[in-house]
Amino acid sequence: MMATALDDPTFVQRLQEVPFERLVELRLHDFIDTVAQAPEPAREEVHARIVAQVDRALIRLALEQTGHNRIRAAELLGLARNTLRARMRELGLDATAPGRRRGT
Repeated sequence: MMATALDDPTFVQRLQEVPFERLVELRLHDFIDTVAQAPEPAREEVHARIVAQVDRALIRLALEQTGHNRIRAAELLGLARNTLRARMRELGLDATAPGRRRGT
């Protein structure tokens, strides 16, 4: 299995020192301020849109980390392969690596 940054104990230690939740809060602060000022229809499904954006980023990063291997990406994310495939379909993500066609 390919080594990842999570295999490096110093990386894991540094990651644990930075409260991830706080980093997310900082990034979302301006977004929430903008949503709060928007008319009511624009506020619909804010949570679902944010979760979809986070899922999209996580899946893309996991695919990049694993050379676009869906089985390994699912393992990295702690998901079943079929769950990952279904979520990718829901989010409109293409499973093929950039520059590759399906089936190659």
